[in-house]
Amino acid sequence: MNFEIESQLRYLINLDPTKLVFLCGAGISLDKPTLLPKVNVLICDLLKQCGVSDKVILKLKQKFGKTTYRFESLIDEIQKKV
Repeated sequence: MNFEIESQLRYLINLDPTKLVFLCGAGISLDKPTLLPKVNVLICDLLKQCGVSDKVILKLKQKFGKTTYRFESLIDEIQKKV
C-alpha cells in the first residue's frame, strides 16, 4: 500500500467517529445496508447543528414538501453555484 494513503487511513481511523463525515457520490444507496439520509434530512440536520432555529428549519421542511431529494441532486446544485 502507498505510504501516503496508509498514513491518511491511519489518521481517519484515529478520529472520533461522531465528528467524521464522508460525502459520497453516486452508487451509495439510501436503502440497506447503507441507509444514508435523504438530502432533506441531511440539510435539516446540518442546519440544526449550525444553530439555525427550529422555525426556519420547519419552513424549509414545508418547502421540501413530500418531495425527497437524493444526495446527487444536492451536489448538482452546489456545482451550479461554484
